[in-house]
Amino acid sequence: MELISDADFLWRIYDAYIHSEGIAIDTRSLRPGQIFWALQGRRHGNEFVADALEKGAAFCVTSDPRWEGHPQCAVVSDTLHALHQLAAHHRRQWHFPVIAITGSNGKTTTKELLAAVLCRRYRVLVSPGNYNNHIGLPLSILQRRPDQPQIAILELGINHTDEMPPLLDIARPTHGILTNIGRDHMGEFGGIEGIHQAYAPFIHYFRHRRWPLLWNWDDPASHQLMNGEKKPQERTISLYDPAADLLARIQQEIPTLVIHIEKSPLPTRFNVRSHLFGKHHAYNIAMATLGGIVFHIAPVDIQQAIEQAEPADNRGRIVQTARGNAVIMDAYNANPDSMAYALHAFAQWPGRRIVILGDMEELGPYAPDEHQKIIYQLEDGHWESVFLVGKHFQRLCCHHPRWQAFSSTAELKEHLRRHPIHDAHILLKGSRAQQLETLIDVL
Repeated sequence: MELISDADFLWRIYDAYIHSEGIAIDTRSLRPGQIFWALQGRRHGNEFVADALEKGAAFCVTSDPRWEGHPQCAVVSDTLHALHQLAAHHRRQWHFPVIAITGSNGKTTTKELLAAVLCRRYRVLVSPGNYNNHIGLPLSILQRRPDQPQIAILELGINHTDEMPPLLDIARPTHGILTNIGRDHMGEFGGIEGIHQAYAPFIHYFRHRRWPLLWNWDDPASHQLMNGEKKPQERTISLYDPAADLLARIQQEIPTLVIHIEKSPLPTRFNVRSHLFGKHHAYNIAMATLGGIVFHIAPVDIQQAIEQAEPADNRGRIVQTARGNAVIMDAYNANPDSMAYALHAFAQWPGRRIVILGDMEELGPYAPDEHQKIIYQLEDGHWESVFLVGKHFQRLCCHHPRWQAFSSTAELKEHLRRHPIHDAHILLKGSRAQQLETLIDVL
């Protein structure tokens, strides 16, 4: 039995896609009229093709040869590769700007802020949530919408050294944003040098083509990879240095950020307010502001868009609870840089401060040292209480009378049920695996 060729699959599946309601990779969320794409997960999607057809899937893409010849199925040798090919083909049909955002920290927040700004003037297709990897990126490109976009904003996320080039091949961006280069996924990248090597292709892509690239003038690693120079087609942001194209001074950091745009490609000075807090988010706001200016958004529209934008998911959202607590939900993910930034900002908060931190994942052999650095930073602060979750923090939790360590979030949750907290400011920060956001029920 012969599987369909790449050329066959492109015309047949693309035709099915154009007449579909989009693509689903999980039958639990599949809607009638969608294409079911069978990918390898905990179980292979091939096991659910029959279920997808029963639920009204318009078409199925599978690698199971038993579906060969079925009028609503295409059998390919590698369903993930086929997804990449289809997304790349669909991307080639676009004739409007495509902005790719990458970096160690701030990708999703910058993306959401920039989308809010650009929506003031354009129809914008934007990556949903954190759809930024080898599966999320093609699904972002292939999402169906009722109107023709005028701009696309795609997020590129990597955690291995060789992942950026394939994402760029699929996305083919016309504009780039590099938020920063920090210490994310150090275990997978193999240390700082591996991280630099992983992001270098993104810079090369835009410099080779002389296409617009926005980057953080204050970020030492970005400066190093840029060889300390800015090309004519590039634009930069800074919180301090007037040499940057956009200078954003922090006017207020807590409880929420206010930054003053003192210098930009426009002659106008103006303030930008947000629902975010902390210096690290000032860079995200500045980048979204510069992106808006590059695409000719008026300052008043930039101001209003950012002021009305709510933090995505659990990325710095402030929740007022029935117990009188103000909980900073910064628990979507964490790496050594983002955790240090959050603690620095939270240390300036007035009143009673309680810290809840979860382990940082994907640090490999660097995990003990990086968690120890956070312990040192905690020791330098003034907190009413500190609660630590996870095996790394638990090993390092010393003899601090107001510090407590727990092996799991569930264990901490039970403790907080028995010893409730009232009328305090609470920071929740940890990697996705810790699921610290589930603590909100007892805070």
